Amino acid sequence: MNKIAFILGTRPEILKLMPIIKEIPEEQREIIWTGQHYSPELAEAWWAEEGFKPDIECCYGDDDEERHPCNATNAMRLAEMIAEINAQIVGFSNLHWVVVQGDTDSALAGALAAAKLNIPVFHVEAGSRSGDSIQPEEINRKLIDHCASGWAAAYPWDMDNLQTEGIGHQASDNVIMSGDTLIDGLKEWEAKVNPKDMPGESWNILATIHRAETLNNKQALSEIFSFLDNLAMSTPVVLLAHPHLWQAASDNLLAFADYKFQTRDALQPSEFRKALMYSKLFITDSGGAATEAAYFGVPTIIARDNLELHDLENCGRIILGGRTQESLSKAMLTVQSNAPLSLEVKQAWHGQAGKLIAERLLA
Repeated sequence: MNKIAFILGTRPEILKLMPIIKEIPEEQREIIWTGQHYSPELAEAWWAEEGFKPDIECCYGDDDEERHPCNATNAMRLAEMIAEINAQIVGFSNLHWVVVQGDTDSALAGALAAAKLNIPVFHVEAGSRSGDSIQPEEINRKLIDHCASGWAAAYPWDMDNLQTEGIGHQASDNVIMSGDTLIDGLKEWEAKVNPKDMPGESWNILATIHRAETLNNKQALSEIFSFLDNLAMSTPVVLLAHPHLWQAASDNLLAFADYKFQTRDALQPSEFRKALMYSKLFITDSGGAATEAAYFGVPTIIARDNLELHDLENCGRIILGGRTQESLSKAMLTVQSNAPLSLEVKQAWHGQAGKLIAERLLA
């Protein structure tokens, strides 16, 4: 019996791959967790909510803090992941596909390990491009697409990018416009959530900041904090901080106590979605969280200089705000609630992406 291995190590990968994994018979799948998102509490919460546990958890030397992925440099972490994933999948004689999603180091490591073993790689969310060749995620996306043998594009823009780059022409049957798997999960969650569990009041302005290019740039981080601080003078602002943000603020001598916005630890998946649904404005540098906000109709400003979610930006559900007080303030003037969905976004949000991809993987 052929098997399919799923490589994942971050919250977005769990949320976006689960709609596919659920469509694959249990005896035909292997879930390999890299541990890239290293918060044990959050990881356990994600798996508990989805009702799954990884079949294999890669070990990076837990007794050696310097070797743990959250403490290593990008190159060290990638090398560790490739070696560990290779060690796990090399013994599978009947591995039909290795499936990776998006643009993380976990996805790149899985793709490279599989390609070196001549195991076909299937890339979910293929063709996504920001146009910034310096951005680590952009490099990862391109490398994964070029060593893959199967591709699922979430949005029409992504499919156009694949065609422009000449990817998949020799195996057109393995290039599909699948739609966005994150929306599958959102629709399923929305159908089963209990309205009584919803917060009783609006969260007003919600914010998350986590990308390395911001956390490693004191000026950018300071500018975003100052922007949130100005907003907090008139409207309650809650910044949900992952461990990396707490560390970056400390390293850059930016004390949360000096700002008027409220800072809280990151929420578990369902709690985050509930908070997001009732927010009046969302400010983030996360593409996945921005997509969730767009689905709920919450006006969203992306605190970045470039964006790969072209179709969502084009229909007005997401506004690119940059990383300065001035640019973010200008973006505030153009945000709108429940902007009409474009034809392209409607195509991607049909809610059957996981099923379509699973059918392709099992064919």
